[in-house]
Amino acid sequence: MIRTRVGSTSAFLLRPIWALFVGLGALLGFAIAKNPRLWIFGNFKGFNDNSRYLFEYVAREHQTVRAVWLARDTRHRDEARSAGYEAETIVSLKGLILAFRAKVAVIQNGSRDLNRAALPSQFVVHLWHGTPFKRILLDSNAESVRLPIIGGILTRLGRAALRASLQTMDMIVAPSAHVGSLLASAFRVDSDRVAVTGTPRTDIILRTANSGAIGKPHRILIAPTWRGSTGQVELLPGFDASAWDAMLARVGAVLVLKLHPLMTDDIGGAVAGIDPTRVEHLPADLDVSPILSDFSVVVTDYSGIAFDFALLKRPIFFVCSDEAEYAKVWGLYRSMHEVVGEVLYTDFEALRSPLERVLDQPVSYPMQVVERLAGEDFLRYHDRENCARVLQEIIKRNV
Repeated sequence: MIRTRVGSTSAFLLRPIWALFVGLGALLGFAIAKNPRLWIFGNFKGFNDNSRYLFEYVAREHQTVRAVWLARDTRHRDEARSAGYEAETIVSLKGLILAFRAKVAVIQNGSRDLNRAALPSQFVVHLWHGTPFKRILLDSNAESVRLPIIGGILTRLGRAALRASLQTMDMIVAPSAHVGSLLASAFRVDSDRVAVTGTPRTDIILRTANSGAIGKPHRILIAPTWRGSTGQVELLPGFDASAWDAMLARVGAVLVLKLHPLMTDDIGGAVAGIDPTRVEHLPADLDVSPILSDFSVVVTDYSGIAFDFALLKRPIFFVCSDEAEYAKVWGLYRSMHEVVGEVLYTDFEALRSPLERVLDQPVSYPMQVVERLAGEDFLRYHDRENCARVLQEIIKRNV
């Protein structure tokens, strides 16, 4: 049995302390003159995803701006430099100077992507990092932790600190008007701060998509979401390795496992009974957007990767054994059954036969599911011009 336990109340309870330090640093930030032609970009998870894609686009297409990547560590700084871009670490002297001098700051996860103290005095663009099934930020039940005696006070302080941090976001990028309304609610900002431009990641997925027919061996990507404060949850419920091995052999398929970047679990034991030639493990911090078209099928739970993969018009399945508990802890904007009920299963044993049937006969898959996920409610633009729209919106708003 493989379980995950990621996250705790500690980060939540530290927010008031962080807010105090950030407030003191912000005073310095407001005192320093900003350079409107200096834009900084960051992602604490690495040199990847939406922040990277927009950074590269701006560096290439808007050269009147000095675009600089600020990395959390030297490994990711060097990765950006080796790709031909200017990059520094956040904690270096150069990084600190750049952070406080830049007029525009681009993030995708939260304030820790860049220098927290500098953000209040900058024009902050939040790209976010996925179309949500679950409730996020101030909409989420998980942001209302309770502790004995002092819990109520700390909860209120933590939420107040989070709300204050979210108020520094000047522009929030959304993939559709519907998702934009969810983001406005989650960030507790007026809707005019939301720009419905589509996300940079969509451009990359569509530009790197294989145009030909899917060949064999089929590659099945299993990508569970981050569970945060849900505690211990079995990642592959009902997974019978010997039965899956036989199925993979029959259809000529390879199982590819990819955990969320914030997970540190080893799920190799769950698939130990499968022929090693039919199993692959991808690094948790690997950016899969450029390689999504390498997969025939995606299996997930509540992850936004489902919306990304739907752009390719290929089958997606969902295994949600703990929806009631997950909805209680996090909250869901809509029930999973309402959105993807046709391909929703309670465990991997229930999924195995339907998945095999689809791999044998692709036409048996209910394509209305991917059409729904890739439709205008969730992903308005499919024209590969999202980066251009985001850039133009930044220029228009940053006056």
